[in-house]
Parts: sequence; structure tokens; C-alpha cells
Amino acid sequence: MTTRTSDELSIIKDMLDNKCEEDYPYLLDWALEHDDGLSEEMMPAVVQCYQVCAAKGMPAALLNLGALYYTGRFVPQSYQMAESLYQEAAEKGQHQAWCNLGYIYYYGRVGDPDYEKAYDCFLRGILLSGDGNCFYKLGDMYRRGLHVKKDPALAFQLYVRAAGGEQNYQQEYLSDVYMRLGECLLTGEGVEKDLQGAIHFLNAAREGYLKRHDGDPYGNVEKNIRRLTHLLARLFQELDGVSNVKGD
Repeated sequence: MTTRTSDELSIIKDMLDNKCEEDYPYLLDWALEHDDGLSEEMMPAVVQCYQVCAAKGMPAALLNLGALYYTGRFVPQSYQMAESLYQEAAEKGQHQAWCNLGYIYYYGRVGDPDYEKAYDCFLRGILLSGDGNCFYKLGDMYRRGLHVKKDPALAFQLYVRAAGGEQNYQQEYLSDVYMRLGECLLTGEGVEKDLQGAIHFLNAAREGYLKRHDGDPYGNVEKNIRRLTHLLARLFQELDGVSNVKGD
């Protein structure tokens, strides 16, 4: 630990011990600045800052502390705690919390999947902030017919909106969107078949997954890379077939 880091942490710990009302905004700003999830030195203090600020009902602290409980980074994993913190954050105007709640209900983190609640949360995220991640997950629901009538064409349009997202809070999800766009264009699901368009999006997905390979908290990247490899193999087979027909 550098002298500068040690001095900085000492100041933060003094503020945490004193719990002066006027220090809370500074503590929250410091925590947000140092919340990279990589520093064993800083993150315990970041968590403490979030905890005291969340206890004061500060929306950004509620949201970020909820994210830590969701992933189990530097705190014991608890989807129930994450849900509670996200709910309070959402009620206090942190629109990203609606998307996070949607994931909890979509994947059944606090019981069985509740697609009705998930739909409501994703829709709120779209209406309140144009969250691209919510467009993407709502697209999945229409693609699979979860709580809604299956509608591949609408699903594709929602993926398009997600790719352009008015507010792309979490850019890492874009590779998932690109893979879905590429697959739809490859198979003609909800859109006219377009092999060149499929190439574009599947390659973009591949680049995104390779960048995410070292940071995969949910273990999905390897699975998606395997899926992408299958799709690219199918695409190349179809392109070879088109070339052979033209050659004949």
C-alpha cells in the first residue's frame, strides 16, 4: 500500500468513525470513484461507505450496495438483500435499479422466475430512462413468449433499440445483443434473412466476448462463445452454399 493510499484510507476511516452528516456526500463520491472491484485495499472501505450512506437512504449507495450483494463481491452474497436495496433505490429515483430488479425476477433469484414482475421492471426501465439493457431483456421475453405473446418481429426491433440504446448503462451486455441480432438475421427469425448483416453482428459479438473473457462474474461468456462458434460455423456453411450456387 502506498503512503498516499494509506493516508487516503485513514481520512475515510476517520470520517466513517465520526459519522458527521456533512461528510456523507464526500464518502459516497469517494466510494463511487474507487468502486472498481479490483482493489483489495480500497473495497472494504468502499463497502463501509456504501453501508453508512445506504442507511441514510442515499440512492446511489443503495444501488451500488445492492449490486455488491447480488454478485457477492466483498460482502456475503444475498439476492434478498440485493432485492431490498434495489427496491428502495428504484423508489428514490435510481432508474437502473428497475433493470436490476428485472434480472432478479427473470432468473428467479429470490424464488421461482416471476416473468410478470420482470416484464414490469424492464418496461419501467425503458419508460423512465430508455435503458438499453431493458430493451434487450424485454426482447428476450417477446422472443421466447414469456408472460407475453411470442412476437419474433417485435423482439428483433427491441434488440435493435438495445444495440443503439438511449442509455447503455452496462456496455458489456451489448455482445449478447449482437449475438441475438446476428442469429435472427442468419435464421430469418422476426426479420428478413440477411447473411451479410449476420456476419457484421456475429463478429461484433465475438470481439465483445473476447474482451469480456477475463471478467466473467456469472460464467456466461464461455457458454456464449460456444454458441457463437456454432452460429459462425452455420453461417459459413450457408455462405459456401450461396457461393457454389452462384458458381454453377
